[in-house]
Amino acid sequence: MRIAICDDNPVIRDQMKDYISAYFEQKNLEYSISSFESGEELTAQTKIFDLAFLDVEMKKINGIKAGYWLKEQNPNIVLFMITAFENYLDDAFDLNAFRYLQKPVQKTRLYRSLDSALERNRKISFKSDGEMISVNIQEIVCAFSENGKTVLITNQKTYYTNYTLNFWKENLYETFFSQPHNSYLVNLNYVVRFGKSSVLLKYGVGQTVTADISQRKYYQFQREFFKLMERRR
Repeated sequence: MRIAICDDNPVIRDQMKDYISAYFEQKNLEYSISSFESGEELTAQTKIFDLAFLDVEMKKINGIKAGYWLKEQNPNIVLFMITAFENYLDDAFDLNAFRYLQKPVQKTRLYRSLDSALERNRKISFKSDGEMISVNIQEIVCAFSENGKTVLITNQKTYYTNYTLNFWKENLYETFFSQPHNSYLVNLNYVVRFGKSSVLLKYGVGQTVTADISQRKYYQFQREFFKLMERRR
């Protein structure tokens, strides 16, 4: 994960670097952090970043302008805007910033935001029919056991793999995945309806798939689904 921090205040730059480093160390994830004291310094370099934390109120090239420049280099970059003034928030939303963080930045809110960002951007690689495949976690609709194999349905394609369902459960650890039945793992973001015995998921262009719910797992599944809905508000 390649991370940029751009703030003209050295105290905030160092604090953000410490917070972010501690987060990635705790998660045991690979990362690199580049710090910049101005928008001019950031836009003069050639690195491509996955995440960026931008101070909105910088002189000349402010965080909003720097954010647009970064998106030109990598349209999928996740932008965090740091501001002490609410009147900049409309501009941050126009930029489609992932989150805005108000100064002083609270570590707990920063970490929650990073959790959400990693869930959105993470990819997983696996073999299917002898070919190595890489898909974005968000694209995975569900996985289920069938005839000794695990079927993985994504927004774009269905894959047949030799991995166990337990492999997918261990590697799809995001909070939007839930296991309603021993034979199924589903992405809660695609759930449109569920009852005591089944879950209906909708994906792609009007495509649907139905997963089973066991009586033993029903209430846990229900709690996880509504917890996700609450976080979206």
